Order: sequence, then C-alpha cells, then structure tokens
Amino acid sequence: MGTTHVLHRALRDAAPDATGAAYPLVIVSHGFPGSRYMMTYLTENLASKGYVVVSIAHTDSVFSDVNAFTSTLLNRSLDDLFVLNEMARLGAAESDSFLAGLVDANNTGLIGYSMGGWVGYGTALYAPQRFKALVIGGQHPYAQGMQELREVIQYGIDEGVETFIEQQKTEFGEISPQREERMRAFDFEVLMAVSQDRASLEFVLSRISIPCLLIVGELDEVYPLVKECAGVIPGCQLVTLPGIDHIGSLSNADLIVPYIKQFLSQVG
Repeated sequence: MGTTHVLHRALRDAAPDATGAAYPLVIVSHGFPGSRYMMTYLTENLASKGYVVVSIAHTDSVFSDVNAFTSTLLNRSLDDLFVLNEMARLGAAESDSFLAGLVDANNTGLIGYSMGGWVGYGTALYAPQRFKALVIGGQHPYAQGMQELREVIQYGIDEGVETFIEQQKTEFGEISPQREERMRAFDFEVLMAVSQDRASLEFVLSRISIPCLLIVGELDEVYPLVKECAGVIPGCQLVTLPGIDHIGSLSNADLIVPYIKQFLSQVG
C-alpha cells in the first residue's frame, strides 16, 4: 500500500507538557481492515486536551496486512491489554522513556470503532478493572450473517469497480464525487475477507460495569441494534448522528469529538 497522508496540526517529537502529569490514557482501536491513522482527527484532538493517546495498528487487520478474520477475533483484545501494559511500563516514574511520569495507566479509556468496538465489548467484560471508560462507534455485539454483503462484494470482483459503482447508483441514487473516489479505492478481496459471519457477544451487555458511550449514525445499518444495546448496558449513554452512515462517522470530527471529550471528562 502507498504512503498515507494525514492532514493535522500536531508537531512531531514536540516536548510534552509535564505540568499536569500524570495524564489519563486513551487507547484507540480501528475497524477491520483499518489503520492507526484513520482516527487522527480524534487522537490528535484528545492529546491536545490533556490525554496521552495511543492508536494501535492491529496485526493481520490493517489495509497492508489483512489475514484470517479469526486472527482479529483472537488477538484484538490481547493487543488492547498489551498496549495498556506497555504504556503503564513506559509511563512509570522510573522509566527511561520520554513518557516517564506522564501516563496514568490506572485511568484508561478504550475507544473502538466498528470492529474495534465489537472487540471492545468483550474487553470491557473480561478486563473491567483495567479500563475506566468505553467508547464504541458504529457497532453492536449481536450475531451477524454477512451473506448478503458477500454477494454485493462478489459482484464487484466479477464485474469491476466502474460497473459496481453504476450498479450502486441505480439501486441507491446519485453518489457524491468523494464517495465515488473512495469506492474506486476498494480492494474487493479485502472486503470479502471482512465479510465473514460473526457470532453473538450479546451476553456481555448487561454485565458491562464501566461507563459506556455508544455513537452511531442514524443512516448506519447497525443503528437499530446499537440503540437496542444502549437500553441493555447499565447506565449507557447513546449519541445518534442524524444523516450520517457508518463511514460518514469517521469524517465528521466536529460532530463526534465534543461528545467523546465530554464523556471522558465526566468519567475521568
């Protein structure tokens, strides 16, 4: 895969401000497949507001390294906990890292988007003592059959991306130029790897004991089930985004960042 270009306002290798340390830790987990850069608009913003933020590139689950879906199911939670342990080690006062004394790993929030959120449900259940807050975007833990999506993707593989785009226009109406460009970048073989049936984790919902914020677009196909989740998780907060679909949530920083910052400040 080529170079990733991210527009941002951060300064590489800037000296950290230690006057308010130690700072709460936030771990961010991307979708499948994805990239640690996908939510830069959020990670950078939170880092400027008094959080130490680390974004994971999950092995076997990034655009340049997609492997069997079972690897994602097995290793994602382990990734989250490994990163938390490493940040605690690096942030310890006696560490020789630039993070020494800056990280309060006992005050950690986990943010997961899409597949990162699905695994977040399980992580929050099995390691609640390690996390103080959970933020999940565009995801529910219910069983999900993906045969219909696989058929759509197979059409793209068989007919090519231009025919696929025209078919989508015929079925759903006009598509914006920006969305067309994103569709032209589709790797249908990767999308097919994503589209495997998923077992249910719904038993975790009533047992989640840490504060939880769910964010979902009203045009996202998972919206009804995410809304249902919010009614089962004790004390859960739900934010719905009018006119936003699953992908659109990633490109609407002005909408979602304030909700996440307010939630984290309430619980941390």
